[in-house]
Amino acid sequence: MPTAFDHPPSVELLKSLTPGSLKQNLAKALRLWVILRSIYGDEADERLQQDEFTYNQWRNQFFTQGEKHHQRDRIPTLHDRDCRCAKTLQEWLFGSMSIAKDNWCHSFQQYYPIQINELEVLLSTGMLPSPAETVKESKRGKNVSRRKPLADGRLFAVTGKNLEYDFAKLVEMGYLKQSQEPTGKTFKKVSKFPDFANFQQNLKEIELVNILNPDLATTLNTFSQPIAGIQRFSMHVEYIVSQEAIDRIEVLEDHLKKLWAQNPVPPVKIEYDSANIWRKVDRIVYPVYIYYYQRALYLCAYGQTPKDRNQVTWYNYRLDRIQKLQELTWSDAAVPESLRQHYQQGIPHPTYIQNAIAEAWGFDFYLPSSQMLLRFEQDFHDKYIQDTFRHETFTQINSLAVEQIIKKSALSQQELLLKVFQRHPDDCYYTAKYRVTDNNVVMRLRAWGPKVEVLLPWDLRLRMIEDLQETGNVYK
Repeated sequence: MPTAFDHPPSVELLKSLTPGSLKQNLAKALRLWVILRSIYGDEADERLQQDEFTYNQWRNQFFTQGEKHHQRDRIPTLHDRDCRCAKTLQEWLFGSMSIAKDNWCHSFQQYYPIQINELEVLLSTGMLPSPAETVKESKRGKNVSRRKPLADGRLFAVTGKNLEYDFAKLVEMGYLKQSQEPTGKTFKKVSKFPDFANFQQNLKEIELVNILNPDLATTLNTFSQPIAGIQRFSMHVEYIVSQEAIDRIEVLEDHLKKLWAQNPVPPVKIEYDSANIWRKVDRIVYPVYIYYYQRALYLCAYGQTPKDRNQVTWYNYRLDRIQKLQELTWSDAAVPESLRQHYQQGIPHPTYIQNAIAEAWGFDFYLPSSQMLLRFEQDFHDKYIQDTFRHETFTQINSLAVEQIIKKSALSQQELLLKVFQRHPDDCYYTAKYRVTDNNVVMRLRAWGPKVEVLLPWDLRLRMIEDLQETGNVYK
């Protein structure tokens, strides 16, 4: 028989137990860990003694009054404080094997840069709702979640059918064997756990798909390999960079990889062909992060900006426009003193960038943010906006909230905006925080055309009017 399953429920281990994002599948991954402990754990875990067993045998040993309260299609009530179904997700996670909550949460945030209050919700309910998982009642703006949080935060407050799926996953991963007997499915313990090398490789694959898009992780893992020799899945990512630039980018990426392996990470001098000021400039920056956004790769860096070498702050440099990159040292006289001071004080980690992007709509995360108010035509909204994810702050609001936002705007145009609302009382209204002047947001609004109307802020509304008038003039 294999040695005891004595791995603590670290973030890395739990990631290996789910094909998708741990942010979305934490409860399932932890349940799989608990089930493995109940089968292969030590005596303190009251390990299942039989080498072969049915699901019902496991259920009746694991739970109290399992046959009565843990049925296939019903979520168990809190029927017995001594039953394992009474323990919460956090009790299983932090009450086992001396896992320190602060350390575990810090590790989790390294993979998934979410706010600590959001993580607390995830640990308390087993789910982290996002706008994409919420049904908006179009007229009242009431949120109705399609997913159900764990009842009282109890990890095993799930149906027997859910647990049968968990056992099927353990079979698929190689932790159990399964046979079909006349009396039903029988599970058998394995003599050897899945190879640790495969564990590491699977973890690398999971990390890769989480970089691409955590919500696509399950699909990418399922269909990344050919099925019966035929590739059944592909993904088109728009990438506007020329082949000539791609060759230069590969050299830059290799250089940056070596820079980021150093301690301390040095500043660099870049030659940048700026589209904004129509010329090449030399700037000294501290490279932090590479980010793919919509059509190209960008280097998020802290340092001198293209427009003003005396301004030291964040800037997104499009990678294909970087012509040269030269490594410097922090003692180099060319390094601006303010950049050196910021580095000594601690330039934020890449998670700062991801959190800032989540705080307001738009890629230029260093720009100031403002609130926008949008109106969507009802039919268009129901077909193309409802149940889709645009941004963490993109939220449908009810009629009362619309009027309150307009009246609080302190604009002389309040009466005009209220008339717009009164003409379209049955349309759908949304608010969002966005990065002021971020062109990516403006392009998204243009793409919606006449199906969306910007009510606030007023300067953005005027920009949309001017853009549409100029476009109309072109086609006259």
